[in-house]
Amino acid sequence: MIAAYAEDLINANYDYQEITKRVQQSVLKSKVYFYIATLKYLRIGGRIGKVAGMVGSVLNIKPVISCDSDGIYYPVAKARSEKKAISRLLKLAIEDASTNESFRLAVVQGNDKAISSHVLTELRNSFPKHTIYTGDVSPALCVHTGPGLIGIAVQIY
Repeated sequence: MIAAYAEDLINANYDYQEITKRVQQSVLKSKVYFYIATLKYLRIGGRIGKVAGMVGSVLNIKPVISCDSDGIYYPVAKARSEKKAISRLLKLAIEDASTNESFRLAVVQGNDKAISSHVLTELRNSFPKHTIYTGDVSPALCVHTGPGLIGIAVQIY
């Protein structure tokens, strides 16, 4: 999405300094949210402690996480079911997009096309005039989260 935004700026004849400035501002304002189907891989990879992973698994905790400007992941919501977690994921992304005039959306998935399709449909219903990018999660991210990850990116510019 960042590359598409930079291309739009190039096509609008902005100079290099202005493109760089606008892209950097967009990066700082943009958000990403991820639903993780299981805590197992976060625990195995050392991203969360063994006790937290075990308790979360027993309680069927489904986290929604985000990433700050330093690349540090942090929880933004926790739910006790997949349905509630996906609902919260959508609510966060829709709120962010709705409060800004200029934005792009993307949905990524890690081997869960059914949920990804549902998320995409909900976003299209909320923003029928917007193009929503789709894709698969990178293997580097799936290594830490395991299968079933669903992510929404909200690029604000």
